[in-house]
Amino acid sequence: MSRHLLILLSLIATVTTSSSAFALYLNDTNISVTLGNTMPAEPFMSRSTTDSLASIIDAESATSSERYIQGKTNVTLSNASLELDFDLGISHELITHFHFWNFNGETFDVDQISLNFSDQNNSLINSTPIVLTPTFAPPGPLIFAEDFDISVSDARYVNALLTGTNGQVSFLNIGFTAVPLPAGIWFIISGLSVLFSFRSRVKKA
Repeated sequence: MSRHLLILLSLIATVTTSSSAFALYLNDTNISVTLGNTMPAEPFMSRSTTDSLASIIDAESATSSERYIQGKTNVTLSNASLELDFDLGISHELITHFHFWNFNGETFDVDQISLNFSDQNNSLINSTPIVLTPTFAPPGPLIFAEDFDISVSDARYVNALLTGTNGQVSFLNIGFTAVPLPAGIWFIISGLSVLFSFRSRVKKA
């Protein structure tokens, strides 16, 4: 049995026994974020919409620390809520976490996040919003994510509404940990199979 075939069989066994082996962190390398329909074009304090949106999903991993630098790393709105639309790129089963880097004080922190998930056809999956109540980050120069369990199947799009009880909204980052649906995993394996077959033919030639 060839080494390439053994690799493929190993991948297939992994898929059929534990899809969580394919869990990945979603950030600016594989998802995108835009303002929701209720938002004005430039809602943020001290920063442009382009810069603010880019910084919302730029954490390298769910365990990364963020350093609060006023006007540079935080996203802040005054007397307003923030609506965001995420495109996760492909359909996923979000079986692990929603990650949130909150502001480190009660004055501007986010107190509630409402999430609505939709499939690749933009059909709503959850009948009622998933409501999260984050705590503000402990005082200090570095801020870490608060992790929330999420379990939503076949999701590609996420609408998030962030609010603060005092009308202020400030935070640093948002991320997801997701698992591709089986069809996506089999697509990856099929691609590897074609690649291995091509390399075998080249080697024989």
